[in-house]
Amino acid sequence: MTHEELFKDIPVGRTVARHWQQADQAALDSAAAKLSTHRANPWVFSADARHFEQFAGQAELSAIEALTMREKSALLVFEEEEIDHD
Repeated sequence: MTHEELFKDIPVGRTVARHWQQADQAALDSAAAKLSTHRANPWVFSADARHFEQFAGQAELSAIEALTMREKSALLVFEEEEIDHD
């Protein structure tokens, strides 16, 4: 599954949209495939750190752990260190 396919119905803000337009598209597609594999809610990954932390469940936490640094950089508009995994 590509990034475009996974996020086609997910509303995103301008900051996220700009970030994704400038990001490595292959890394975005790779990240999307991992989110799909983990059955993670893609909306949680289009949010900021505060919302990620608030809405992420086990699937999302497992998915973020599976992402490479390159994929995280392409997908996330926040640094993983900004969220509390506990």
